[in-house]
Amino acid sequence: IQTKDSNRNNRYNDGSNPNLEISIIGTGGWAAEGRVNSIASFFPITISDWTMTSNEWDYIGTVNAEHLSYNLSTNGNFVGLLSRGDKIVVLKMEYTISSTGVLDASNIPI
Repeated sequence: IQTKDSNRNNRYNDGSNPNLEISIIGTGGWAAEGRVNSIASFFPITISDWTMTSNEWDYIGTVNAEHLSYNLSTNGNFVGLLSRGDKIVVLKMEYTISSTGVLDASNIPI
């Protein structure tokens, strides 16, 4: 289970209790027969309002990342290619370009 910040970037555990409450909902076979966690209602569970997104990514260049930084340094000018809120992938991890911070020819805030 991975928590995300308001920009949908992965958050990592600092050792403190994140106070998460997690429900697991079955979608197929015996799990779809009304089971939520360990509670069985004997009625099928309906899952609605979900979205699926495509993983069609365009390679636009490389960046440098510094440990614990919320900024990526670019090796090229991506102005016009990226906007705040866009999803980018760095080393197989998806990040969202932040709504704050400097977004210019040499910086991408995440």
